[in-house]
Amino acid sequence: MVEAAVAARAGAVVTVVSQGVMAVLVCVVVFGGGRLQAHEDQRCRDVASVVGCEGGG
Repeated sequence: MVEAAVAARAGAVVTVVSQGVMAVLVCVVVFGGGRLQAHEDQRCRDVASVVGCEGGG
């Protein structure tokens, strides 16, 4: 995000936009991955025999 702030001060609109898009994509991947893992963990707690769970089939 620092790069976007520096670019904004310099008036580099394309750099600001591209850095903003990258920041949003990184957040989506990180938080989406966390939610997906939490869902998978909950599924394995509910039914431990589900394929892909540790100790499961």
